[in-house]
Amino acid sequence: ARNTILESAQNFAARYPEDRRAARLLAEAATLLDDQPSRKRKVLEQAALLARDEGTRQRIQDDLRRIDLVGKSPELKFTTVQGREFSLAAQRGRLVVLVFWASWSPPSMVWLANFITDTRELNTSRITFATVNLDKNLSHCRESMKKLGIEAWPTACSTAGWEDRAARQLTVNALPTVFIFDGQGRLRTLNARTDFASQIRQLLAEKP
Repeated sequence: ARNTILESAQNFAARYPEDRRAARLLAEAATLLDDQPSRKRKVLEQAALLARDEGTRQRIQDDLRRIDLVGKSPELKFTTVQGREFSLAAQRGRLVVLVFWASWSPPSMVWLANFITDTRELNTSRITFATVNLDKNLSHCRESMKKLGIEAWPTACSTAGWEDRAARQLTVNALPTVFIFDGQGRLRTLNARTDFASQIRQLLAEKP
């Protein structure tokens, strides 16, 4: 199905390269390739050549920058709603699963609820779960955290929305976005929302 969608987007772009929708279709199709960064890059580079509006260009550039982050250790830190400082560097030796979400995003709320249930089957002794909430109202964030049962998870909520510092640093432009960092603080995924369990188990099995 993924290949069919990608082929359809590429065929449309080839037939109608001047159509503003061509780049958008390719960029959307590229979201299906988070587990294949090299292939995703090629599709995005094709989309970049066809982009006609600034919004689409920015989205494509964000996605390309995110690919460049894979394998690197960003100096990520933020103040949590619990009043503490969270630093990725301080988590060395542990896997870090970082989820970007918002209460106004039903897909991210549903995903988080299912994720919390699924984590019960994982060995979480070597995992830190943290989130960045993109609500512009702190009370909405707190209410949703309570509803989801993640009040103890380190969570940032700067109330800056998409302009949140961590979101910009990691070029997040879709919710939910799920990053997994290994024990050395290196980003190992583009978006692990669909197969996070297998990726976590694989990383936990790696030798330090």
